[in-house]
Amino acid sequence: MKTRVARLCIAFVCLMVSVVGAWGQRISGAISGQVLDPTGAAVGDAKVVIENSERAFKTEINTGDDGSFVSPDLPPGTYKVTIQHPGFVTYATNTVIRVNQTTSVVAKLEVGSLSSTVMVESGALTVDTSSATVQGVITGDQIDRLPLNGRNFLDLASQEPGVQLSMAVRSIPQKTRWSACPLADAQVAPPAFKWTA
Repeated sequence: MKTRVARLCIAFVCLMVSVVGAWGQRISGAISGQVLDPTGAAVGDAKVVIENSERAFKTEINTGDDGSFVSPDLPPGTYKVTIQHPGFVTYATNTVIRVNQTTSVVAKLEVGSLSSTVMVESGALTVDTSSATVQGVITGDQIDRLPLNGRNFLDLASQEPGVQLSMAVRSIPQKTRWSACPLADAQVAPPAFKWTA
């Protein structure tokens, strides 16, 4: 009876540990930015409209006193960001939100009326300056066009800037066997991968 209770406790702890790991997986991105006037001073209380016409999604937020704004938990896709403030020309730009990335928008408003609009075509900053993490998104179109020798998914990681695969990663066996075994004899940790960036 004691071994059965012990096994149930171990199974419960393993389940809780795996659930905690699942919370770390994000399926959304974010937009953050700052609104400045022509002199570089912050523009507070500007109206920021973030819109995705493909999903019929629209949200409106206001900048803080320091001219900054953040819109977290946005589904991946292309968004139109429009910024308005009385006395300035309306600023608009299109930006792409990717999974687990924060896209930065720095808007310099021009003096003028709200009726005229400046459309910025250059897009947003694709470097996340708030983190030192090296990460990237490889789209399905890129996967279709890449020649993958042996269909090893780790070859995709080498396509990202700053990623170097060590020999330990390249020598991963093609198959890992998992078999039913008592919990006391089970291996809990999967093989470690070494990434260098």
